[in-house]
Order: sequence, then structure tokens, then C-alpha cells
Amino acid sequence: MYISTKEDILNGKVTDVYFERVLKIIKEKNLDKRVKAEIALRRLPNGYDWGIFVGL
Repeated sequence: MYISTKEDILNGKVTDVYFERVLKIIKEKNLDKRVKAEIALRRLPNGYDWGIFVGL
């Protein structure tokens, strides 16, 4: 499991490769659509009581 550091989060270095790939495809195909996303979390990593969702 990979857990980002506080510094990575604060410096905006955290993203998912999925978002990078989708952005590339959207630009290449000249798409301009409004979309919605629903995010759900089943559980946090052991020892964590809370988390921050970033990158969207």
C-alpha cells in the first residue's frame, strides 16, 4: 500500500495515473463534456481514523 506524505499532499504532487490518462485522451479527442463522479470508501488503512480525498 502506498500512503502519501503530508508534504506531497500540500505540494500537490499526489494524483492517480487514471486521471492523467483520461486527461490525455480528452485533449487528444477534443472532448468537452460535463461529468459527475461518485466516490465511496469501504474502510481506511489499519491505524487510520480519517483521510483526505484529493485529486478531483
